Amino acid sequence: MYSASPPRPSSPRYYMNGTTNTAVTTTTRRGLSLENEPKYYIVKYGYKPQQEDELELLVGDILTVTMQCDDGWFYGKSGTTKKQGTFPGNYVEPL
Repeated sequence: MYSASPPRPSSPRYYMNGTTNTAVTTTTRRGLSLENEPKYYIVKYGYKPQQEDELELLVGDILTVTMQCDDGWFYGKSGTTKKQGTFPGNYVEPL
């Protein structure tokens, strides 16, 4: 089984209106879009969202990743819950 969860990547938060109480949208993060070639990852560590735009990760879930952001965060969709959002890229590994 896997050891304790790795640290959550540091993530500068960019806000559309300059405040700190607005949910981050993925359009504000710089990253490489993988929309033409989504990649599949398996969740190694569980993760509970700390922001509105984050995806809960369930150990063993298969994710379809469509964006890898420069700050260490990924954007994708859960195969189990069908929800989408950002999540720490170091909590998953490629299939």
